[in-house]
Amino acid sequence: MSYTDQLPKQTLRDFWEERVALTPEREFVTCGDRTWTYGEFDEWVEQLAVGLADAGVGEGTHFALLLPSGIDLFRLEWALAKLGAVWVPAIPGSTYDESKFVIEHSRSQFLVTDAQHWQMLVAGGGLETEPHCYLVDGEDRGAPNLETVVTTGRRVPPLTETKPDSPAMILYTSGSTGRPKGVVIRSCAYPRLGHFMDDRMQTTGEDRWYCNLPLFHGAAMMTVFPAIRSGPTPFIRPRSSPSAFPAPLPHRPPPARSPLQQTSGGRRFS
Repeated sequence: MSYTDQLPKQTLRDFWEERVALTPEREFVTCGDRTWTYGEFDEWVEQLAVGLADAGVGEGTHFALLLPSGIDLFRLEWALAKLGAVWVPAIPGSTYDESKFVIEHSRSQFLVTDAQHWQMLVAGGGLETEPHCYLVDGEDRGAPNLETVVTTGRRVPPLTETKPDSPAMILYTSGSTGRPKGVVIRSCAYPRLGHFMDDRMQTTGEDRWYCNLPLFHGAAMMTVFPAIRSGPTPFIRPRSSPSAFPAPLPHRPPPARSPLQQTSGGRRFS
């Protein structure tokens, strides 16, 4: 049996909730001047997930996210993971035609964005598929504020249809060399990546991860999921920026392990 065959196959929700149950009081993530423990962040995510479920989001629902990198996007991604929905991160700053293509091609039934991108979509002519829309800042006709759906005092019920191999994300290429292409990512892919990278780097709860990568990009997950596996606190910038990247950090050679192996695969979404 190969090393990758021995990696656990968990859904995103199971991977997350296993860690929350083990260390609810441990610091999980810092963004700006705010730090959440695993328990605090899970409760914050749960309140949003329950409200989205009441609004009609469920297992297999395609849900577009047109937001800059930051804690709002991060919270939404985990809320959708709890619901077994398929999130579709679009690239902020894209043109109207590029954004419209990703949202419509992915057959997203819901969209969360901010006022700036909402105005861009409205000015460009809107979306033919007419997804249910919410804004993270302010509200507009046809797009209420996302916080209006937040519900307290209830928990998201267990998933019944979502399996480790079920779709969890559709990640699109930037479109710089042609029309963007979507790849379906399985629910088990990033948890397995977290197990693999944590085994390689042997991090602990005393370590800290700095994430300057945008959370709508798959590479940022290489920071988040190993941290959840073993407990380091990720530091997420409120806005991703190449100019904000720090000076090189002291190098710590990784322990001797098996050669790097591919731990997850994807298929084209069409």
